[in-house]
Amino acid sequence: MAEQKASTEDHKNVIANQGSQQGQPQNNAVSPYRKIEAYLVRMKPQLEMALPKDFDADRLTRIALTTFKMNPKLLDASVESLIGAVLQSAQLGLMPNLLGSCYFIPYTNKQTGETTVSFQIGYKGLIDLVYRSGNVLYVRANAVCENDEFKYRYGINEELDHVPAPKNRGNITHFYAYAKLKNGGHYFDVMTVDEVNQIRDRHSQAFQGAKKYKNEQNSVWVQHYEEMAKKTIIKRMIKYLP
Repeated sequence: MAEQKASTEDHKNVIANQGSQQGQPQNNAVSPYRKIEAYLVRMKPQLEMALPKDFDADRLTRIALTTFKMNPKLLDASVESLIGAVLQSAQLGLMPNLLGSCYFIPYTNKQTGETTVSFQIGYKGLIDLVYRSGNVLYVRANAVCENDEFKYRYGINEELDHVPAPKNRGNITHFYAYAKLKNGGHYFDVMTVDEVNQIRDRHSQAFQGAKKYKNEQNSVWVQHYEEMAKKTIIKRMIKYLP
């Protein structure tokens, strides 16, 4: 490609210089929403550089602003933090809070009072990224409950069979993901709830931070547990995909 996409660091430098440019809002009375709206409008060229081909910067801006309006807690964060989340969304070509593609999650440090925004890929966004490889026909992820019919076996004669109970399925016991490849092959992986939770507790900085400051209820792992668990099993499975 003749034109390289701007890096996140490049965008941070742009943000840092925005305040000194003519027309940038300087009035402290400007609402946080209008302030971030003005930044996003001015940063349209940078967003277009970051977005994959055929993705619309205007649409991303509209969806991001709607996301901020629906969750005013996000507007407590700094402009840099908000723009950083939008840029990550742009670079991956995922629209925030749209059908579980990705999320902007506000976290407040109770000791300092500062709010930051965490960018989280949703499981549907992860599937979208897998499809873009061009080697996968489809990916699915499902939860298994204690009253479902479920059996699986790894090895030469591997097997995966799941029949959900028609009602009263009970508590979730497992998650699994499978992929059908264009070459005719397939792959699947299975995790217990305990395995998923161990990965969450060990590797999710967002969950660890929320737990540390006793703010678990605002964690994406609490608000969207099943989606995050599906993302976890998909992430482990795609390590073995083309």
